[in-house]
Amino acid sequence: MWPDPTRYPAASDGDYRAALDVLLLPIMRAFDPALVLVSAGFDAAAGESFKLALSPALFAHMTQELTRLPAAPPLVVALEGGYHGPSVGACCAAVLRVLLGEEAAPLPHSPPTSRGEKALLAAVRAQAAAWAPHVSEAAARRYLEAERGRGASAVAPPLKRRRCR
Repeated sequence: MWPDPTRYPAASDGDYRAALDVLLLPIMRAFDPALVLVSAGFDAAAGESFKLALSPALFAHMTQELTRLPAAPPLVVALEGGYHGPSVGACCAAVLRVLLGEEAAPLPHSPPTSRGEKALLAAVRAQAAAWAPHVSEAAARRYLEAERGRGASAVAPPLKRRRCR
């Protein structure tokens, strides 16, 4: 579901946040899992050899969003990747702080890249039939338009919480 780094090598925090907000979280709310398993590979973190530079703050934010799923399913996070010690350490620490109950710091506004937008819309089109009305291209386009309209100094707002059944 996330932007493929071989096709979209400049994926950013904004690209991943958009995929989380528009695609992953709506699907997870609709599915209502009894257990969430996360393969926490930090290969995409800043400092790794891939052409991604995701921040520890983004990993903390994604973890926090998973802890806030309806019915609060158990969350299992298993470290499985990342090769640059300082990057892995910073990302692990950020995720662990959230798992221990600390609030993730607000993310600085980072709009999706044009490549990230294309990847997100392609993923939404692929999933929309199976997950309508929770995932739609129209909703994704509204989200992207709103993200483009906010200034770089803005902090990304929290999502509205609603239970999907």
